[in-house]
Amino acid sequence: MPVDDMKAGIQALTEGRYRKAVELLTACYQKNATFRVNYLLTQALAKADDYVAAYATAKDYPQEYLENDDYFVQYIECGCRAGAVLEIAMLLTGISRYLSVTEKERFRGVIKQTTAQYWKDQSATATQVMNQLAHCGGEGVLTQRQRVKASAALVPQQFVEASRLPLIDPAVHPLVRATLMDDLRRLAVSHPVMMQPLMGPPQEVVPGELKALDDISVVRHYRKEIVECRSEEPLALRLQRYAEVRLKLMVLYPFQDDVIDDVERWQLILLNQQDKLSALEQEKAHLLEKTIQQWRV
Repeated sequence: MPVDDMKAGIQALTEGRYRKAVELLTACYQKNATFRVNYLLTQALAKADDYVAAYATAKDYPQEYLENDDYFVQYIECGCRAGAVLEIAMLLTGISRYLSVTEKERFRGVIKQTTAQYWKDQSATATQVMNQLAHCGGEGVLTQRQRVKASAALVPQQFVEASRLPLIDPAVHPLVRATLMDDLRRLAVSHPVMMQPLMGPPQEVVPGELKALDDISVVRHYRKEIVECRSEEPLALRLQRYAEVRLKLMVLYPFQDDVIDDVERWQLILLNQQDKLSALEQEKAHLLEKTIQQWRV
């Protein structure tokens, strides 16, 4: 990394020539991606109002930002101004046990302030985004996915409220409902919410008590059976098959008891081995296949 470029980039940043600073520091970062250059480049991008790029850059070194409160404040500001409010809130939830009361209050205050600034710059309001998510069942799958993506800029309380209706709406795609439930889990929501599963009546779930999909024993079991087994089949094909099974497991998330209690039969259903299935199991396999096809439209 040429020293002159680094010095010129810092000088441009200091003098308020932010676009030039971004140009010079980007070149430095491409040659030597250290945290120091990352921090300076993130600053320059934020000053240039390119918060999406600033947050994406900062995410290269999350641990380093977490180790210093002032650095972490910048990380939060970039994330919220980039519209990744929920992601920042989930991160804060995950590390809250390591934070002092003062730190929690400071970081929450930064989230509140920068999120308010984010919405001032948007054509839509948070209330409009909440309503669009809440009533997305009347729209196509692609639009439903877009509504979920837009909801990433909501604060947790808004997201929890807006997700209440789509979680119980059968017209909302099961993977959209599962995504919303997983987000509530990552936010450690501790009160019960109702959710419509793929099969059966609505059920009451406490999101904060759920495990991440890949941490569930039945999911690890299927990975071991499909990917890690001794087989002459190429690994790439086994991984592809498991990816299909994992997507179907996400459709079923959070699992009903029969999925957990009869993993061998459900493996046949998930792999759609029709010749080995009963009539009822064939219906389940067909429903899963149909659901995945709808998702991929």
